[in-house]
Amino acid sequence: MTLHESVHFTLNGTDPVITAEWESLATHPDGFGRTRLGPDHRLFVMTFYHQLHCIWKFQQALVERNDPTASKHHVQHCLNYLRQTFLCEAADSVEEGDFMDRNFEQDRIGDTLVCRDWEKVYNVLDGAYAEWEQWSQKWN
Repeated sequence: MTLHESVHFTLNGTDPVITAEWESLATHPDGFGRTRLGPDHRLFVMTFYHQLHCIWKFQQALVERNDPTASKHHVQHCLNYLRQTFLCEAADSVEEGDFMDRNFEQDRIGDTLVCRDWEKVYNVLDGAYAEWEQWSQKWN
């Protein structure tokens, strides 16, 4: 994936298209990265989705200061969580030039990274969520 500046996922809280873009982070896979595994159906969350959740909470806190789902405590948790996960599995590629001196309006294309194929993860999570729903309906 080649990194680039985008018109998507901006901080315009009054634009319904942009709001839908941010909300789309929670629509796939089923259960927003939560899955239940094992015979006791223990709950787990994929780190990747917890990270996306935190980025969405930053957006909500910046757009609507009084949003109860993006409280000061929640945002602080997210800052710590992202800092720790980035340190744990930080990208080890090098970027050309100094991003602090870069004009992002003119120089919109960044480096190219090799990313994981998340489609397989989506399929496994969707399957586990469907299995959980069937079990939950039967036993709850």
